[in-house]
Amino acid sequence: MSEKKSKVGYKRPPEATRFKPGKSGNPHGRPKKPQASTSRASLLAAILAEEVDIGGQIMTKEEVFLRSTVSNAVKGNSNAIRIMDKILADKGKEVQVGGVLVMPGTMPFNEWSAKAAEQQAKFREKEYGHFPEEDKEKDDD
Repeated sequence: MSEKKSKVGYKRPPEATRFKPGKSGNPHGRPKKPQASTSRASLLAAILAEEVDIGGQIMTKEEVFLRSTVSNAVKGNSNAIRIMDKILADKGKEVQVGGVLVMPGTMPFNEWSAKAAEQQAKFREKEYGHFPEEDKEKDDD
């Protein structure tokens, strides 16, 4: 005779308003941000690549910026000196290319080092250090 009635109260919403199994409470989700057509870096690169005519001489905006910054730095402008210091520090940094690390496993060290050097030679412009055993072999020949 007594029908089961679901209790309604704290953390127990009515059955009719509960989320249905397999359905999200926010079916469309948060709207995505509109993507900018160009990034700031590419926009800045495009602006700096534009050419301007200064006193009959055609230069890029980047060249004009660098020339004016250098001349202001020579005059003692502290902001220009800081900018030049940053530019010169960034110029000294070299881009490093990643490589592959080969683990020796059960292979003898000499055999492993030879295979590793052979594989890594593809990624290097010049030979870096070598093992002392190789020096002795070259001297013996």
